[in-house]
Amino acid sequence: MRPSVATALCMSVLTLVSGAARAEEIKSSWAFEARATHGEVWVMPTLVLHEDPEVNLDSFLGMGLCLQRRTIRQRRTDQAAALPGAVGLALPGAVNGELGLKWKGQFRHGRWGRAAEKLRGAVEGKRDLDETLLAIAEQNGGEATLFTWTHALGAHPLTQDSFPGELVNTSWGPVMVDHAEEPYLVSLQMGIALVAADGEVLIRYVDVYETVLSGQSGVDGAGEDLARSMAQEVVKVWAIEPELEVHGSLLAQRQ
Repeated sequence: MRPSVATALCMSVLTLVSGAARAEEIKSSWAFEARATHGEVWVMPTLVLHEDPEVNLDSFLGMGLCLQRRTIRQRRTDQAAALPGAVGLALPGAVNGELGLKWKGQFRHGRWGRAAEKLRGAVEGKRDLDETLLAIAEQNGGEATLFTWTHALGAHPLTQDSFPGELVNTSWGPVMVDHAEEPYLVSLQMGIALVAADGEVLIRYVDVYETVLSGQSGVDGAGEDLARSMAQEVVKVWAIEPELEVHGSLLAQRQ
């Protein structure tokens, strides 16, 4: 049985407020408007607002790492730094897959230009975030614009936690410790916003997503995993049904 609109909205709110404590610089940590979005949606490249992670050379036994392991650690760190871009590329396909055939829209890749610095300043609290998003979306045209940006990125080598061959339980799931694979638990604090070109913020929130980056997954695989996690969350409040648009708006007015 499909949940009611009210139930779906409440579930979405519970999901989104989890990012409130992690987005103190934003006056309102999340926003949602129950308005169907179809047609052409411009997707902006992920805006990176954090420093690249530093190479972690610590070992489980407290000893120094050999040259081969230091080289792999450096490679994983570089791959972790490339993850935001990979997520931005994979997100449109992930969202499209989650929305399914009910969504009659198309994603188009956009370019930043000078707008990147404007959004950077807004996320850092130097200007109003919603007004900046709306101005960029209006300039892009189409039906709406999908934005993503990163607040922070953490990358932790799991070989620092246990011996090779052992399973380490992480928040992402159990992971086998392997010096050759050198798996990293990566956490990415990301903001996402869907903004209509006619002047309305439809979705905006910040949350933390995690994945495991290894030699097997690579940047593309880890980026796709993060994009799926984001897509599964965002589609909970991506309105595509006419009845959700009408009843959701009425519900929002009663709050």
